Amino acid sequence: MGDPESLDEVGERSALTCPDCGGTLWRIRDDRPLRYRCHTGHAFTGLSLEEGIEARAEDTMWSAIRAVHERVIFARERQCWAERAGNQGQMEIEQARIDEAERLATCCAMRYRRQPHPGNDCKWEGRMDLEPEENALLKADRDIEEGKARIERQRELVKQLRTAGHDTEATLVALKTLEDALGAMYAHRAFIKGSIERLKHAA
Repeated sequence: MGDPESLDEVGERSALTCPDCGGTLWRIRDDRPLRYRCHTGHAFTGLSLEEGIEARAEDTMWSAIRAVHERVIFARERQCWAERAGNQGQMEIEQARIDEAERLATCCAMRYRRQPHPGNDCKWEGRMDLEPEENALLKADRDIEEGKARIERQRELVKQLRTAGHDTEATLVALKTLEDALGAMYAHRAFIKGSIERLKHAA
């Protein structure tokens, strides 16, 4: 670890930040290949810094895409509640939010997925890597199957309690919660499927 004053003696502060800790990077002044250091001790060559920045950018992009996906799911849940309440105005508001978020998610995914055309950094190839979305779709299918199984078990529990003459109010509430969750899972799957189709058409 080096203090900023010591690093000022051997390098120049750059506009770049450390991929590991977010601190300021100093560009080392010497005749060796391009090197950088931050005051916490992280050191990089030009190549390792490029890899670190790329990895951080990838993590940031996926965090943004996940956040937009969650925004869609939450808006769909609010829309379902508005439908039950007969609030047509709120349903339309939530639909507008859903449409906006889906456009944003598609835009983010398209920008991230486009690969540089070989031999020319200024051209872009329309190839899309859909593996993450396809994996997410498979997971959504598994979640739905697990959700169905939980609902069936809960329904069986309700039957058993009724047969035994016990109160079923709490178990019915839990059943309704599971059914609502399953509805949200289906909505999430539909969103992922729609994203895949939009990305294919945009390619």
